[in-house]
Amino acid sequence: MPPESLRYRSRYIDIVPASRIVYTYESAVNDVLRWASLATIEFDAVQDGTQIRWTEQVVFVKLSGDGSRDLPHLRGATRLRLNGLLSALD
Repeated sequence: MPPESLRYRSRYIDIVPASRIVYTYESAVNDVLRWASLATIEFDAVQDGTQIRWTEQVVFVKLSGDGSRDLPHLRGATRLRLNGLLSALD
């Protein structure tokens, strides 16, 4: 399988310290826009830490194959971003 060119662009729309982050992003593969998204991450203090609420609206512009792997791929990327957030906070 030949290598793919990946592009990810994001823009923060609203950041409220200790409360909320709102941002948009788009992902392209081989210069073809695949999906765009609006994400809101809300932070709530709880007794033993912080609860995170992640809300995301995504549009798949160009499906890969039959599209059955696109949403699982996007969910996996969300987990990676959350892991990155935890690393940054540590």
